[in-house]
Amino acid sequence: MIDLSFSTDGDSAMSAASSSESGSNAGSASTSGSESGFSSGSDVSPSTTNSSSGSPSTCSDASSHPRRGEDLLPSANELEALASAFLVLSRFHLDAPDTETLNQMRHMYREWPLSDGTATSVGLQEWERSFAAKESPEQLRDDLNALYGRTARALVAPFESVHRGKDGLVFDEDTLIVRKDYRQLGLQAPHLHKEPDDHIGLEYDFIAQGLARSLNALDRGLHNDAQRYFHIVWRFTHEHLMQWAPAFFVDVARNSRTHFYRGVAELSREALDRLAALCDAPPAQ
Repeated sequence: MIDLSFSTDGDSAMSAASSSESGSNAGSASTSGSESGFSSGSDVSPSTTNSSSGSPSTCSDASSHPRRGEDLLPSANELEALASAFLVLSRFHLDAPDTETLNQMRHMYREWPLSDGTATSVGLQEWERSFAAKESPEQLRDDLNALYGRTARALVAPFESVHRGKDGLVFDEDTLIVRKDYRQLGLQAPHLHKEPDDHIGLEYDFIAQGLARSLNALDRGLHNDAQRYFHIVWRFTHEHLMQWAPAFFVDVARNSRTHFYRGVAELSREALDRLAALCDAPPAQ
């Protein structure tokens, strides 16, 4: 069962990164064994390095953001709400909910942590229709399999590299860049070299882990660490997710055969919009 407490203390789908891991093997991608949850990796000091240029950077740097000099760290409430939403959504992109998880969702979906926004309203309405129609775990599993190509060609490939790479292939340069970015939090994909690192579920899980670490640092009074963790999240959001996920979620909503996964697509889009807006990025279209 997926932990749906809408809190930031759920398990992660990622595992701790091995310090000896390097390079890549261009193997065939299989998504049939994707696990739900990044297991927590060992915490590492947040990196203050710009992954593109190697220069120190913070969210308020003039080079990264126009609002120079301002503290752009969200409030604890904002961090917790976003971390909770990204964590739960990551699970549903990685694996369809089972019976127990669906029963849990049926009783608590109205407590969704991101309560405002048009896409949130649409997403929650889709979930309400799903529960009213009594969509089964088997229906949801079949829908996810068809969408992401677990047993056949994907209707909507869930990998960043397919959408951004010039050849539309997995395990290309984009995958390796994502792998490197995960290591900023001491994390790695659970099936390294066997399944692509840049699955939408893993990218959302990475965001959840970064937000949770920022919140934990803030709760401990470590404001600089909290801001650096958030900057890792901010940069990943802009350099990766905002470059492909908005159009991806539109395609997921269009191709889904269940209300449940149309809801997941809408809620995922709204969560990304909310996170991007914290640093004045343009919202997903």
